[in-house]
Amino acid sequence: MKSFLIGIFFLAANLFAQSPDPLTPARRIADKIITETSFTFTEAEQKPAVDLQVIDFKRAFNKINGAYAYAFANILAHENKILQFGISYSSPLKVLVNDRLIFTGKEQPQFYFKEIAYAVFTFQDTFRVNLNKGLNKIVIESPGGKEPVVYLREITGADERPLSKFLPADSLIKNFTWPWCFYVTGNVNGEKLSADSLFDKITSDKYSCTVLKPAIIKKLFINSQNTFKKDSFADWNYPNGILMMTMAELSSASGDKTYGEFVKKYCNFIKENLPRFKKQYFEDHDLRGSFYRVFRKSMLDDAGSPTLPFAEVELEEHGNEYDDLINEMADYIVNGQAKLPDGTLCRPEPVEWTVWADDLFMSVPLLVRLGTLHNEEKYFNEASKQLINFNKYLYDKTKKLYKHGWFSTTNKKSNVFWGRANGWVVWATSEALKYLPK
Repeated sequence: MKSFLIGIFFLAANLFAQSPDPLTPARRIADKIITETSFTFTEAEQKPAVDLQVIDFKRAFNKINGAYAYAFANILAHENKILQFGISYSSPLKVLVNDRLIFTGKEQPQFYFKEIAYAVFTFQDTFRVNLNKGLNKIVIESPGGKEPVVYLREITGADERPLSKFLPADSLIKNFTWPWCFYVTGNVNGEKLSADSLFDKITSDKYSCTVLKPAIIKKLFINSQNTFKKDSFADWNYPNGILMMTMAELSSASGDKTYGEFVKKYCNFIKENLPRFKKQYFEDHDLRGSFYRVFRKSMLDDAGSPTLPFAEVELEEHGNEYDDLINEMADYIVNGQAKLPDGTLCRPEPVEWTVWADDLFMSVPLLVRLGTLHNEEKYFNEASKQLINFNKYLYDKTKKLYKHGWFSTTNKKSNVFWGRANGWVVWATSEALKYLPK
């Protein structure tokens, strides 16, 4: 996303240098965006995301009621190490490592998993395990009754990669994307298997294990000829939200309805396709698929700026067709995002709890639009509080610039100002001044 914004900035700077009329280069940029935006999907193999192991017994077996099911793999450790893992699960289970019982799940669990920041997650439970250098056999035992889903990941710090690695139980299946083998016995009173016996069964003539091939998922199509290829302009993310908001404003400033109609098409496209991708996220466990940020909803980047074009359309048309989506994101900003004791929006990473200049723009422009849309003072008050508090934490009176961050752990500002961070604050403030009542 950073490269995308930088590219748009330099393209805009170059075009504006060539023309004294700001609408001309703005329209050229907007026209290019329209040309390169595809509202179509393609199919692709689902890949593991965020180093999370998804052990889906339901996909492995159509039905395991009354059976005893196992999933097994190897954990590679580069040294003897005690590591902590997070685990979420939908049915009772046992976790064994090297034939030692490490964890026993609850009898009637309520599955819960939440990504709360980059590489920071909340699981139902955690456990610690003493891994040996090399390969360690891990077995997840499900005592029948239901088809459980298990999420498993080593607990790491923000943006840190795990020290362990999950590998297939046998080199014969090393080319599979998902390393887990599945095996099911006849009934819960039947044979109970050790890790050694399970691993032996992979190459046994008498038994076979089930290995999951990657699921086929839908994803937004990106033309290989596009200027920017990493993400689709039709996806839900903060750069696209800002882009579409400014295109709506360009429509108003230029009198050309083409841009406004394009923004409406974008909003309708997302609204119409969210149900499909909601299932893909929560039921198919595609945590990095198209529109995943709508459902992750764990940071202001996911909520505030992406919602701006929907609010713009409602303001322009005096409608309410996107109210459910807008109100969901507003509720997250006001009630879901982490805050300091004085109510300042903050982040749980890179360390708890950090105030980032970026987040003023990821919250305030939507809040003031909500105040206008719903004629509710609470949104104006919340936006005003954030403006005042961000200035308190980030403004440097000597340099008359904003520092990028403030750390609650040290009660100090970060060392850098960063031009882009100052841009977020200035833009957020100018947006607020456009909408706040006198």
